[in-house]
Parts: sequence; structure tokens; C-alpha cells
Amino acid sequence: AVSIDDLPKTLLDAVVAVEDRRFYRHTGIDPRALLRALLANVKSGEVVQGGSTITQQLAKNLYPNAGQRTVARKIWEALAALSLEALHGKDEILERYLNQIYLAQRGPTSIIGAGAAARHYFGKDVRYLDLPESALLAGLIQSPGHYHPYRHPREARDRRNLVLRLMTEEGFITREQSAEALEAPLRLRPEPPPDARQAPYFIDYVALLLQEQGLRDPASRLGIRVFTTLDPLLESRAEKALEDGLGQYEKNYKHLRPLPGGELEGAFVALRPSDGSILAMVGGRSYARTQFNRIAQAHRQPGSAFKPFVYLAGFQKSQEEHGPLFTAATVLDDSPLVMEVSGQSWAPQNFDQEYRGPVSARKALALSLNVPTIRAAEAIGLKDVVRAARRCGIESPLEPVPSIALGTFEVVPLELAAAYTTFPNLGTRVWPRAIVAVVDDRGKVSEISPRPPREASTPQSAYLALDLMRDVVRYGTGAGISAFGVEGDFAGKTGTTDDGRDAWFVGFNPDFLGLSWVGFDNNRPLRLGGSTLALPIWAQIARQAGLDGDRRWEPPPGIVEAEVDTTTGQLATGHCPETITEIFIDGTQPPECESHHGGFDSWVTRLVNWFRRD
Repeated sequence: AVSIDDLPKTLLDAVVAVEDRRFYRHTGIDPRALLRALLANVKSGEVVQGGSTITQQLAKNLYPNAGQRTVARKIWEALAALSLEALHGKDEILERYLNQIYLAQRGPTSIIGAGAAARHYFGKDVRYLDLPESALLAGLIQSPGHYHPYRHPREARDRRNLVLRLMTEEGFITREQSAEALEAPLRLRPEPPPDARQAPYFIDYVALLLQEQGLRDPASRLGIRVFTTLDPLLESRAEKALEDGLGQYEKNYKHLRPLPGGELEGAFVALRPSDGSILAMVGGRSYARTQFNRIAQAHRQPGSAFKPFVYLAGFQKSQEEHGPLFTAATVLDDSPLVMEVSGQSWAPQNFDQEYRGPVSARKALALSLNVPTIRAAEAIGLKDVVRAARRCGIESPLEPVPSIALGTFEVVPLELAAAYTTFPNLGTRVWPRAIVAVVDDRGKVSEISPRPPREASTPQSAYLALDLMRDVVRYGTGAGISAFGVEGDFAGKTGTTDDGRDAWFVGFNPDFLGLSWVGFDNNRPLRLGGSTLALPIWAQIARQAGLDGDRRWEPPPGIVEAEVDTTTGQLATGHCPETITEIFIDGTQPPECESHHGGFDSWVTRLVNWFRRD
């Protein structure tokens, strides 16, 4: 803390002039200041003066948890200000105020107090601030972001000059001093780089949560300890894996190298499925270059990563109707499709622009086939697809149109990751959790309980969708995880948008759920899919997460096995030439196959298939 004796008179006068001109004459509250501020603000058309006294502001900073911004809180602040004035002298109040005000942000680190701000902006001890520098610091108190001298130099200078004029009106400086200071340029040291502290995106996210939940006043950031869910080792490994992966892609693919307007970006988040604890959060490639948190703030199309919600909707609806409307064995048509949408012709294609004819729902999801999934969504009901996604926690705008099956509606990555917890939890959806407990400046501990989980689907429907996603990583578009050494009972889904601007992979086991995203902030096309760009980064992180490879999901009650005919998706008979074992929700099994009735050709085919098994 800086003593009042080391604070220059120009700074003390500047603060009093702009924040509380009757500071030395009131007893903590100043009704006249409220009226004067109102008139000044109306006259200028902007907020140029505040109504709270310095003592009231100090009371708010000292006791940030006293309540929300309500009339009751304002009354409490006034009473606290009267108490402070009765117990402490003006110099002590002003000294404490200038040591606790928030004046700047350096990455995730808050710059608190006039002493730290003097070093941050001017590279000097606060004792040696001149008049223009003192006026600039005083002007920042109202809104350090709006008057940020590095990012908004014009606004900062205008604010400084307003402070100088107020100092002249109050008689703190002469007109000659004011005129000279008004002409002075902003003499700032080069902007310091953001703090290289670990997990800066996560720290910013936690700070925002504290503010939104009323656990911390944004203007007062001292004396608080926050216990979080972060796994520091996993976070460190995720940051390195993301940077290494993106750098390697730029070496391997010329079209991904930096161009004017931005470089290749990525993001990663890991959750514990059981309670939503955020274990790692990497919001971008470099916090020093941009503090935009792509996990918590970006809105991107999920592409094929949305498809599991289509299949979940079908399984859920079949279970509700106790019939074989849609099962893992349902045969879908993968052939050219032309649809009329909003009066225009739409001809969606698969990512590889090839067609495979009749395919099972299981295979369609494993290979991330677009056309069969659209046909499935139409058969299930587009409103039912929206309803299923909503129940899983997708709150971003969705519309019941055919393209929803391809993930064309933007979501927040953290929102998508949380929605995916429905699958490893067998139907139970949890919310992301970052804060475990908060200890305030008086030592009071506030434990933050996770939000109660919500049933998003039946256990059986979620298990079927999960089992289909097992095949995604066994032989489908996500099969590459084994090449990276990821072993155990995993499931997941790649995601590639129809226009090739987003690449995703969401993968999980019973104890871990990770989401990786790769793309350009300016929506430059990637021309590569999630299996090529997002999956390798996810796999490098998952491999180092120390996961128990023996943990497995067991089928919930109500899941049964049956032999089905591969051609029709119906229950196999002794005459069906080729069959597989499939799982169903009991009561949704398809009818018995009627397409094969024996005969010489059927027996020959069965005999050939029997020998092929060896």
C-alpha cells in the first residue's frame, strides 16, 4: 500500500475534483452531489460525474458481498459511509480508497491501486506523477475499460482534460497550469504484454461468474480466495497440445498458414461428466494476442457434432411410442436428395460426395453421413429433434428445418460440451461447474454447490446413442484415437460444417469429456474435417489425462440384443443370408424379416458367409 504522504497532491486533488468535490466538507454522504451529478450528466449527454461519495465507494469496495445493486444496497452503503467517516479521518479514507480502486487489466491480472497503475501506465513511482498523469489516472476510476489509454487514447485524453477543467473550477490548479496540461500528449510507456499466468481464459471465466452470481463486485478485487475445479496439470498439457497441434497443421497444410486477418485458431475444454466440473479450458491459441474465449464466448456451427441429438430424438420417440419407429438397425437411404426449403431447391451431399445406398442408422452416424441423417430427422420429426437438443441443454436458437440435422445453427462450445454430458451420464444432463468455494476478505466461506442435474432422456435412449458413438471411434470418422494411444471404452463424434469452416471432436468415457475445436475467427475455410484437425488435439490431451482404461458403461435395464437382417434391418429368420447382432430398447424391436424365404440361393449365400467368418 502507498502511504498518503507518498501520493502526490496533484493526484489527490484530481481524484477529489472528479469523484467527490465536497469530500472534505461532507460526513460520508452528499445529497447535493447527487443532484449536481444528475444535472451535469443530463447537460453533457453522458456520465461525467458520479453521485456516490469517495467514502461510499470505499464502503462498496471493502464489503463487496453486501448485496446486489438495489435500493437496499445503496442505503447500506450510505450507512457504512457514515460509519467509516465516524471512525476514520479524511486522509485515511482517501489513502485506503486510492490503494483499492481498480484501474487496469493486464491479461488475467487486475491492476489495483494508484501505485500499481502508475507503474503500469507510466513506468514510474506514483510519487513522481506530474499533473497530466495524475489527471489521467483520476479520470480512469469511473471506467478503466472505456477510457483505456492504450485502446481508446482519444477518449482517455478527453476524460483527462475534463478532470483538468474540474480541478481548475475547484481552485486546485491555475488556468495557466490547466492550459499547459491540456496541451500535453498522453505520455505512456509501451503497453506491457498480458500476464503469462496459467489458465488465463479460465481465470477470466471465473471472474465473470463471480460477478454474475453476486459473489464479487467487479470494482473490488482484493481479499478474496476462490477454489475452482481446474486440474492444473491437465490444463498445462491442453495448452501445449493445442499450440503444438495448430503449429503442425500450419507446417503440413499451406492453406492454413497465417494470412492478413487472422491465423489458425483452436480451443479445448474438458469436463467431468458426473458433475460438470471444468478440468481444463483453453479459449484460444494465445491469450497475449487475444483474450476472446472461444470456449465460452464464440458462436460456431457444430456441424456433424450435432447429429447425435438427431439419433437420440429418434430413440427417445420410439421408446415413448413403444414401437420400432427408429432403431440402430433402421435402414436409411443414402442416395442423392433434393428438397424444397423455403421455396428454394436444396441438394445436400455427404462430406466425401459419395453415396452408399441403404445403410443402417448405426453406420450412418459412424461414417457421419449427411443425407441419411437428414432423412432420419425428417422421419423422426424436426420438432422432436429440437426438443431433444433443448432437453440436453442447447439454449442457442434452433429451428425445426431440415438443415438442423447438419448442425447449421450456431452454439457456444461450452454449451455443446455440457449437452454431450447426457450421453456418458446415460440420460442425465449436468451444467458446467468452475467454482467450488469462495472465501471473502472476512474469512467467510461460501461453498458453491453444483446445479441439480436434469433428466434429458431415458437411460436406454442415451445408451443407444452412446453405443452408436462407440462405433464412431472404432471404425468411423473418429477411429484415429487408437493411433494416438487412447485406450478404453470411449465414444465420440467428429464435427465438420457443411461449408468447411469449423472442425470439431467431442470424445468421452465415463470419467472424462473433452471438446476440441479448430477454425478461423474470420470464418476462412479449412477444407479439412474434424477427424483431421480437431481429433488429434483431443487425443493428445486425452492420452495424457491419466484416465482409467478399465472403466466401462454397462447397459441399463431394458436394453436387449437381437439378430437382425443387414439388408432390411428387421429381425432375422433362419432364411436371412447375412445377419448381425444389434441392441434395442425392449419394446422397439422391428418385426420379423419377410424378404427372405429360403431357397437354393439363400442357402448358398449363407454357406459362403459362414466360411468367410474364419
